[in-house]
Amino acid sequence: MKKVNVMLVDDHPFLRAGLREVIKDHKDYTVVCEAGEKSEAMQLFNQHTPDVVVLDINLGDESGLDLIKPFRDIKSDVGILVLSMYEDYEYLRKAFAAGANGFVVKGAETDVVLSGIAIVKSNTTFLGPKMAEILVDKMLEKNSVPSSEEDNDRYESLTDREQQIFRLLVNGLTSKQIGKQLFISSKTVDNHKSKIMGKLEVHNSVGLYRFATKIGLLDK
Repeated sequence: MKKVNVMLVDDHPFLRAGLREVIKDHKDYTVVCEAGEKSEAMQLFNQHTPDVVVLDINLGDESGLDLIKPFRDIKSDVGILVLSMYEDYEYLRKAFAAGANGFVVKGAETDVVLSGIAIVKSNTTFLGPKMAEILVDKMLEKNSVPSSEEDNDRYESLTDREQQIFRLLVNGLTSKQIGKQLFISSKTVDNHKSKIMGKLEVHNSVGLYRFATKIGLLDK
């Protein structure tokens, strides 16, 4: 199987080194180049045309988001995963408006970053747990919908185990982390997640966060 070629663009060498080590340990990914500023990033992207770029917003006095369009002009299907210190809706909005596929905050679990790389590679949208929560909060702020008796009934229809896994999911744990905590396989966690989504009538992780916010679960 061909490895996914990853490019790192961040003006902090220490962070790039940490990401490089994380990615190096994954059999399906390889870091083909790294850059700390825009002109260097453009030159290296031209040379290597990576499959995925892990991109910081701040590159010294410049914005990494300005690189997304020229990257796509060279390779239209490149996956762009923004990795940033900013836990803020406005930065999330700007990143996706510029053409990013995913957004993860710095300090996220290793599994979250690796999942983000895999998902943006297929040009599918990815949000780390923290940014998904921020997006849901913004959605609810614009269109506040109180919890209904029907919502509460749906939640109560979950088994004790499903409620336990639901709470862990909306608090940002991955299937692998939940499996380790509950001494079950990640596949079993994923099966529970599918059943939970069916019972709550939501279709994705953002829907789970939104439902949890509506019933006040994230405030407990």
